[in-house]
Amino acid sequence: MKRSIAVRLLLLLAFPTLLHADEPQKNGSSVWDNPVPDKVWREWEPDLTEFQTQIQTLVSRYYEGCVVKYEDHTLTFGHRTRKFWIHESFLDGGWQDAREEIGPNSDGIYCTIATRSGNVRGQLVLPVKINRHYFVDHLMAPYSPKLDGVLAVSLRYPIDADPTFLSEFEALVNRFDKHVHEPFEAD
Repeated sequence: MKRSIAVRLLLLLAFPTLLHADEPQKNGSSVWDNPVPDKVWREWEPDLTEFQTQIQTLVSRYYEGCVVKYEDHTLTFGHRTRKFWIHESFLDGGWQDAREEIGPNSDGIYCTIATRSGNVRGQLVLPVKINRHYFVDHLMAPYSPKLDGVLAVSLRYPIDADPTFLSEFEALVNRFDKHVHEPFEAD
């Protein structure tokens, strides 16, 4: 009993923020007083009109009636999609709760393409193909030194998708700087 009280007192004196992490600190130097702005990405909104046309041409050859939409600085297209409940494992082998994700049926496709500034990379080595059990999620992030920007691409397709489409799509995405331009700025 005395030992547990001594340990708690020692922890309280040595690490006061560990025991009360949810409460703002009283000395004025808490993270709630001075939030750090996100400096990773700068605003980058290039003109994707020509790139959208190229993607639409490619997608229309393989998926009739599929339309590429441009909303909120993101290109999206889907053909024969639905919502899936996806479980993923933690690094320790446990399973997280299922979450809802849009994916393709057996003869469908789903893709999102967003723009990001700079060449900042996360901990995931890209490109990578992740088997989500119901479909494959092909993640790509090609970088253009000319534009100093990255396309964040998630292409979801069934295991038996047309390999010709996949190779043509990957080639088009990897040379995106030929079709993406900086927005025109008037003087």
